Amino acid sequence: MIATITPQYWLVIVAAVWACYTDMTSGRIPNVLTFSLLLVGLAANAAMGQLWLGLMGLLSGFGLHYLLWHLGVEKGGDAKFMMALGATVGWLEMVETTLLLFVLFLPVGIAVLALRGRLMNFVLTILWAFDKALGREAGNAPKTTSMAFAPVILVASVVAALTKFLHV
Repeated sequence: MIATITPQYWLVIVAAVWACYTDMTSGRIPNVLTFSLLLVGLAANAAMGQLWLGLMGLLSGFGLHYLLWHLGVEKGGDAKFMMALGATVGWLEMVETTLLLFVLFLPVGIAVLALRGRLMNFVLTILWAFDKALGREAGNAPKTTSMAFAPVILVASVVAALTKFLHV
């Protein structure tokens, strides 16, 4: 089902564009962005009489994305951005966006690597891992390529804003 984008989601999308830019240029999502989004999101929910929605989004975002950061799946800025997203749009939308992150990570990640001219290193790493898994002489591991996660967050946020799969 296609949904109308709420003002809270517009705020998240604008912040995600900023996060995407800074992550692509510096490899970081600045704290001033994540904490500003968090505070504005909580204030907007409080102004609408739904402070609990923002707090539940923040707490569920913390519970889920702190774990992903601790496991090394996300960097700290990514986890903080998702907590702020939860504080802005609520826990259900944060969970929906998180599920979309998992689905979109590989296709968006490959597109970002291709646009940045780093796709071949990814392919070489996959081939090296495949050889190693089969017990073949794999040689030295290729140089690792880190990927900015904010573009995936941006695409997942837009898709979550337009579709409400978890809403009945």
